[in-house]
Amino acid sequence: SAVPSPPQSLQVSVNSGSQLVLVWSPPSSSGSSAVSDYVISYTSRYHPTPVVVNDGVSTETTLALNNPTPGLEFTFRVQARNAAGLGGTA
Repeated sequence: SAVPSPPQSLQVSVNSGSQLVLVWSPPSSSGSSAVSDYVISYTSRYHPTPVVVNDGVSTETTLALNNPTPGLEFTFRVQARNAAGLGGTA
């Protein structure tokens, strides 16, 4: 069984200064079965080890995060999951 390829075109924007909005496109290949979830994680100066965002199970290709720390840089990763496991990182 094959895992999905990485999601595509990940973009992060700030909405009204109080939310970070992530938007991405589905992977070009879902692997051997349909995508069942997207796993979003981030790192920052205070969290050098990736922290998984607790957003439940969802196949939505957008996520809004409230109240980011002003001035703090985050690095986001998005991975698609199917029955075979987690795919590559966007």
